[in-house]
Amino acid sequence: MTLQPGGRLICRAPELPGRAKKIKKYSILLTIVLLSSVPETALAAKKQYRTVSPGKLGGAEISRSLSVDYYNRGTAYIRTDQNDRAITNLTRAIELNPRFVQAYLNRGHAYNRKGQFDRAIADYGRSIELDPKLTLAYYNRGTAYFKKEKNQEAVADLSRAIELNPNLAHAYLNRGSAYYAMEKYELSIPDFSRAIELNPDLVYAYLNRGGAHYVTGEYDQAISDYNRLIEIDSGFALAYFDRGLAYYRMGELDRAIFDFNRVLEINPELTESFLHRGDAYSKKREFALALADFSMVLERDPENAMAYYGRAKANYHMGRYGKAFADIFRAGFFWLQR
Repeated sequence: MTLQPGGRLICRAPELPGRAKKIKKYSILLTIVLLSSVPETALAAKKQYRTVSPGKLGGAEISRSLSVDYYNRGTAYIRTDQNDRAITNLTRAIELNPRFVQAYLNRGHAYNRKGQFDRAIADYGRSIELDPKLTLAYYNRGTAYFKKEKNQEAVADLSRAIELNPNLAHAYLNRGSAYYAMEKYELSIPDFSRAIELNPDLVYAYLNRGGAHYVTGEYDQAISDYNRLIEIDSGFALAYFDRGLAYYRMGELDRAIFDFNRVLEINPELTESFLHRGDAYSKKREFALALADFSMVLERDPENAMAYYGRAKANYHMGRYGKAFADIFRAGFFWLQR
């Protein structure tokens, strides 16, 4: 990279972080929804045991009855996000009744919430061994595999969940997300579309389908998805952010700036909006506004190479060559550290 006062800035611009093919923290949010099993079966069993006099129950029946008590308590703890207590009670339920399918399923759910995905996968696997047609076990194991970035395994489990329940919208959503992570956009888009057919208000299906359209260059279709998402939820910051990226790619800079402004009204902490808005201002040759945005990014992230590069361009065009040179040097330094 070199800077020539009175001449031009010579360097290759680093790519701004839009919707890359890999999942980014802000530019794509893939939803994972864990569906907890419903405890009606256990509650019914509990009621049945209590209709019998305790003195007439055998040892095995007492163990099963106590197992149901621990199960129900553990499930209640899950609902209040007390996952450690849930695991303790569900483990006790399993010790008393090693074939208690729902206890394995819900303990797996608690492990999943804690980020202990290997344990969750093991519990879902045990549920499937005991009940090979348990849709939620395949669904939740698929989400756990996805979180571990084992996308092929995730697709296999979510496909099985769909076979068992073709109307499970979230299974299509999450399988589409796994296909997206595998860069199989031609498969992800139909899954997101099917999820929308089954649940027209499923916001993340629009967000993720819009992302798939974006990375394949179908910006009009991406914008259509973001428009629909904003109709459903006018305060969804990521919808404005991603729509802003699409408008930017189409050269509609004023619309892009409008969307980035809206993002920052909703969530001022979304730093990438300053970065992209700054770039849009720069393309409009509004360099003072661009410089302010890039400087804001650097206040929050002092090692952001792209913000240094953008600010270098703004400083250069404003005739501040010394500051431009310093920024381009920092941009190159931090870019090489990535």
